[in-house]
Amino acid sequence: MRNDLEKELGRSVDRAFFGTNDPDAIRNQFKESHQAWLQEVQTLGGYLRDIRFLRGMEAKECARKAGVSRKKWQAWEADRETPTPNELEQLCRGLGFGEEKRRRLSDLRARAPRQRLLTISRFRPELLAARGVARIESSLEWQKLPSEVQQALLCWGEEKGLTSFEDMMAFFLELKDDEARELWVDEVFGYLD
Repeated sequence: MRNDLEKELGRSVDRAFFGTNDPDAIRNQFKESHQAWLQEVQTLGGYLRDIRFLRGMEAKECARKAGVSRKKWQAWEADRETPTPNELEQLCRGLGFGEEKRRRLSDLRARAPRQRLLTISRFRPELLAARGVARIESSLEWQKLPSEVQQALLCWGEEKGLTSFEDMMAFFLELKDDEARELWVDEVFGYLD
């Protein structure tokens, strides 16, 4: 009797939490969640946010330990800004990061411009326009790019005849998957001096 009650309780919890008690559907939800997490920690900001959550810290506390304002820390977590090498070193010291985390953060910092170009390429004008922010968000992403990457993107766009926001958005719609986006980023980075 107790075993049946425990099984029914487990099924009820699964239905309440996952919306199903089908083991395959639950397994798929876990896989999707894991994939989303893996993508999240592929950016410097996502990695910092993940560390902060795992340590149970508030942004204000991390900022204080890193020796920066809360606003700057939040900009790092949101991938709106990238720490300078000195800020990154100070962050690692302040939060007591070992060599492995230092290397990971340094690698993510180096990849930040690439990640920003990928973010730009994922913009969907129809989704952004529905929120009324298409030009604003793409403009913000543009401003996050280092000047040399902005210049490379301008040169690439000019050579391809893509000289307006609409032209660029139409091009991005043609990029069907992440592999195509990665190839595009490689092409743009080929324009760096």
